[in-house]
Amino acid sequence: MKSDFSFDALVSTLEAKDLGRRDYVVDSKLMNLDDNMETIYVGGSLGREFNISETMHTALATRFKIPSQYYFKCLKADPRLLSNHVQHWMNDSESDHMIRTMNGTARTILSPSYRIMDALPLIKKIAPIIEASEVLSGSMSCGMHGGYVYINYATNKTEAIALGDEVAHGVSLRTNEIGLGSEQVAPLVYRLVCTNGMIALVPSRLNSAYTVHRGPRYSSFGDVVDITFDYDRECANTAHYSDVTEKFRDMLSDDYQDRAMEPLRRAAKIRVHLPKEEDDRDRFFNRMRRHMSISSEEMVDVIDVAHRERKDAKRKNLTGWDIINGVTETANKSESIRRANFLQRAAWKLTEDDFAILN
Repeated sequence: MKSDFSFDALVSTLEAKDLGRRDYVVDSKLMNLDDNMETIYVGGSLGREFNISETMHTALATRFKIPSQYYFKCLKADPRLLSNHVQHWMNDSESDHMIRTMNGTARTILSPSYRIMDALPLIKKIAPIIEASEVLSGSMSCGMHGGYVYINYATNKTEAIALGDEVAHGVSLRTNEIGLGSEQVAPLVYRLVCTNGMIALVPSRLNSAYTVHRGPRYSSFGDVVDITFDYDRECANTAHYSDVTEKFRDMLSDDYQDRAMEPLRRAAKIRVHLPKEEDDRDRFFNRMRRHMSISSEEMVDVIDVAHRERKDAKRKNLTGWDIINGVTETANKSESIRRANFLQRAAWKLTEDDFAILN
């Protein structure tokens, strides 16, 4: 698996960033953009200017329903025009906005109903579980990208799904601090034969934990309110983190491992009978692609990997296991964590109906 940090380094990095975090709810009339779209001024009782980050640009486009392609074209070609557009829609709205900042830079702009559930408190809660686990060498993957914080790791409990193809059971934690995704804790499997450490998140029926960042609505009271430290929110989050920690612990149990491996055992036994005619084969692949909601280019990669898996294992026919590995390796190559996460789950759509789409 790709990794940016060791676990300890990830915690240290998050601790350092947390010191510079400030969150505000702002009346829409108190925000002003500069002509170059490089800074945003928050007036009222705060009276402070913040640099605009790349993620803030994405959030501005999303918040004010400006098409992303148009937004970033204007940002490059005519930032003053874009500033006027965003300023108009920002000041025209009657609602408040939440602005998350760090060390003088605006990270994102969100609904005042956004529930702040940052990664650091949760990671500190699960740290003793990870430290007590027998972590499989090379399986720990930690990182931060585009507001996402993630931890993937597997234990040394392994099982041979196919001849010479062992997988280990583990857990994946992913969360996003700037409104681009939910908090997710899910079991995963880790293929030992893959030098890139491919992972595959398991089906929703195994009770993966998803939490949307939505909570009570804050009010600016016509000014600016600093919500960095909110006792009621922290009490609610502490209870939530405890629940998630128990779910995390349960996912490492033998029972969870058995349930996670069962779809893979079935996949290895299912033979994929490809149509002989090229047109029929194309229709077959398009049907599979639509079922998993992946692109044509991704489908080509999936089939190429699946055939390579079949040849390496010296199997006559493709199997469901080959298809799963094709999708998850394609996910591993994705530069977008959001897309990789989607693709890893797409493979498991096949297991939800016992691979009926393949035959």
